[in-house]
Amino acid sequence: MKWPHPLKKVRDNREKMKQEAQQIVENYDNGQKPQPVDNKIIWYVIGGFIFVFILKGLSLLIGG
Repeated sequence: MKWPHPLKKVRDNREKMKQEAQQIVENYDNGQKPQPVDNKIIWYVIGGFIFVFILKGLSLLIGG
């Protein structure tokens, strides 16, 4: 059984990553900028803060 050469896979991965990086640079130059943060993450953070404040308000109303 012949084992694949370990550096061949590394070289292939490096070439693939170079192509992906080049594509990202070309897209950026063309004005297709990726969104820096997913909007869902922002809404989850805001919702979490609101949830905590609601719980804090309820605990103060109960007398905690």
